[in-house]
Amino acid sequence: MSSPKKRNNSVGKAGPRPGDPKKGGAGGKGTWGGLGDEAKSASYVDRNDPNYDSGDEAKSFVPRPLPAIVIFKNAVQPIIDEYFVSGDAEEVGRALKELNSPQFHQEFVKISVSKAMEKHDRERELVSHLLPSLYPNCLSYEKIAEGFSALLERLQDLKLDTPTAPELLSMFLARAVIDDVLPPSFLSPDTADEELAKDTLQKAWGLTRGKHAGSRLAHIWGPGGEQSVKRLKERILVLLEDYIVQQDLLAADRQVRDLNSPHFHYQVAKKAAQLCVESSDEKTNNYLSQLLAQFHKSGLISTDHMVAGFKIIADTISDIELDTPL
Repeated sequence: MSSPKKRNNSVGKAGPRPGDPKKGGAGGKGTWGGLGDEAKSASYVDRNDPNYDSGDEAKSFVPRPLPAIVIFKNAVQPIIDEYFVSGDAEEVGRALKELNSPQFHQEFVKISVSKAMEKHDRERELVSHLLPSLYPNCLSYEKIAEGFSALLERLQDLKLDTPTAPELLSMFLARAVIDDVLPPSFLSPDTADEELAKDTLQKAWGLTRGKHAGSRLAHIWGPGGEQSVKRLKERILVLLEDYIVQQDLLAADRQVRDLNSPHFHYQVAKKAAQLCVESSDEKTNNYLSQLLAQFHKSGLISTDHMVAGFKIIADTISDIELDTPL
């Protein structure tokens, strides 16, 4: 008689049976799944479901943050609008610095010029005056050029809203060159691709040529104020010429301070350097070099303004040499 078989109570190594939960204790057939699994799977909203509530869907919507450049564009619009009312260029400079986004300053140039084109000569003069007022402390040479390049690229679109946009932009460009915030080489038609942009650059170049071009462009939007760029440049030339004759450092220092335009001090460095290039007199060059050194040492003219003034001369040296062969 055979002995009865012993019952095996141990668990074998057989695989999971159908319906058993998966590893982790969840997810088997007929189970609810693990805690939090409902968040891992994408939810589907059936708008035809009688229990559908549009409010629930709205609650789950999380808006994406705006790109930084869009935030900057939205921020500068009221700054420019306020400037058209107040005419306070220094306040614009403070507001731009508070935004702390120099990488987008070309957008400021583009927006301010395009808004001015839609308005009247008063606003156009304000913007033409604003650009040299903000250079170099707020706006760099490069960003001003980028802003005008962007305007040239979208000139066809600008023309839809402002039919005279090509003519107005040529005037803004010519004025910017005369005010030393764009190099004359920027007006070369070869730098543009579209025919309309080429024609605009060609017209701007023509505006900067000829006798008394500077005087005409200084008032291209109508009579300027006492502190117009042209007026300031004239006063700087006079004080430098007085210094060459008298070598009076204190008087020159006082005259620069009397300009009451610290944002414009780069023009002192620029004009002094230009006189040195144009002069063949060694004494004159030494006097002006000593004057600039003293202005820098005393803190009257900052390093940034010195560099900005010299950069203008470096970018326009070929034009100066045409007028004054070395």
